[in-house]
Amino acid sequence: MGESSNTTGRSNWSGGTGRTCYCGCIVRIFTSKTPTNPGRRFLRCGGTQGQRCSFFEWVEHEVAIIPELLQRMKHVEEENLLLSASILEIRESLKSLESNFNVIKTCALLCAFFVLYHAFI
Repeated sequence: MGESSNTTGRSNWSGGTGRTCYCGCIVRIFTSKTPTNPGRRFLRCGGTQGQRCSFFEWVEHEVAIIPELLQRMKHVEEENLLLSASILEIRESLKSLESNFNVIKTCALLCAFFVLYHAFI
């Protein structure tokens, strides 16, 4: 698994390491978005594109936890979908309750008007 597996996919930068690479730039941490190494973190020269050296290194100590994290992420996304559906249901219920409340409020005002009207007749 070499550097080439990362050059075809997109990656997210997540910060610097305080280390420097071959050309003296700060080494940065990225997360692979490729199908062959999804979520795997790697270090790369932090220089600007076109002026970056060839420094590349996998962050090996994280490799073992990636499948577990991906499974957790999938679970969280599924839970998020369920919660989003619940929120939509609650919003619909709230709209219905507000509508019912407005009807009851209107009826109460009409009743009060009726009582006051007949009290003065």
